[in-house]
Amino acid sequence: MNGITCLNRRQRGIGLVEIMVALVIGLILLAGLFQIFQSNRTSHRISEALARVQENGRFAMMFLSRDLRMAGHIGCTRDFGLRNTLGSSNYLYDFETYLVGHRDENGTGNWQPALPSGLSNVVKGTDVVTVRAADGNTILIDPMNSATDNVVPRTVHDLAVGDTVVLSDCEMAAAFRINQIDGAGALVHGQNLGKAYRGDAELMRIATTTYFIRENVAGEPALWRRIGNNPAEELVEGVDDLFVLYGIDTNADGAADEYKPADEVVSWDDVVSLQVTLRVRSREDNVTAEPDTVSYDGAQVTDRRLRQTFTSTISIRNRLK
Repeated sequence: MNGITCLNRRQRGIGLVEIMVALVIGLILLAGLFQIFQSNRTSHRISEALARVQENGRFAMMFLSRDLRMAGHIGCTRDFGLRNTLGSSNYLYDFETYLVGHRDENGTGNWQPALPSGLSNVVKGTDVVTVRAADGNTILIDPMNSATDNVVPRTVHDLAVGDTVVLSDCEMAAAFRINQIDGAGALVHGQNLGKAYRGDAELMRIATTTYFIRENVAGEPALWRRIGNNPAEELVEGVDDLFVLYGIDTNADGAADEYKPADEVVSWDDVVSLQVTLRVRSREDNVTAEPDTVSYDGAQVTDRRLRQTFTSTISIRNRLK
C-alpha cells in the first residue's frame, strides 16, 4: 500500500521543465499559424490589387482603342474633301487633322507640339493624344435643293442647338454647327455646304476628343477624356502613364513602316496605326514586398505599389487599304 501511495504522489502535477516545453511548442505553433495568416493576407492583398490593376488596364485600353481606331471617320470613304465651315484654326474644329499627339519627353511640362489651351494639370512626362471623328450614329436627311438649304433630318435623332455635325456622302463632306432648330425640325446652319446633298447622305455628330493623364480629387492619377469644349471627365483611376508611338506609312501602302513618338512625327496624315502603352498602379502603397522606383510627374517616386503595363497596337480603320 505504501508503494502505491508513493507512486501516486510522484505522478501528481507537472514539472517546470514540462511546462516550459509545452510553452515552447505552443509558441512555435502560434508562430506557424501567424505566418500562415500573414502569408494568406499578403497573397489576398496582392491578388486583389492585381485584379483591380488588370481591370483598370483593360477598361482604359478599351476607351482608347474604340476612339483611336475611328480617327478621321467622316463617312463612307476617306478619299474625299471636307468642307469645314467652322475653320481649322481652332484646335477643337481642325477636322482636317484627324489625329495629333503631344510628347513631354523630359518630364518638364514642355509638350511637343504644345498642348491646346484649356487642357491643364496634365501629369508631366505623359503623352496626350487627340482624335477627331464622327461618332458613327448616322441620321438620314431629306434631299437638299441648294448648298445653303437647312438640313432636314428624316430619321429620329437627339441633335441639339450647338452640336457640331458632319454631312457626308461618297463624294464630299461638310462640317457645320447647328445654330437653331426651327419649328419644322430643320437644322439651321447659315453656311454654304458646298453642294446640295441627296437623301442618301449621312449626318453625324463630329467631335475632337483628347485623352490625357491627370490626378483626381483624391490625388490619384487617372485616365481623363475631354470631348469638344465640354469639361474633362475621369474615366479610369490608377493610370499613371500614357506613352504612344505612331505608325508612319512611308510608301503609301497603308501599313506602318516605322513607329515614332509624337515629337518626331512630321506629317500626321501619314499615321496609320498607334502603339499605345499604359502603366497602371494599385491604389494601395503596401502591396509589393520590395519598394520600386519609377518616374512620375517629372520626378522619381519610390513606393510599394503594384504596377503593370499594357500595350496594344491599334490600326486606324479609316487609313486601311
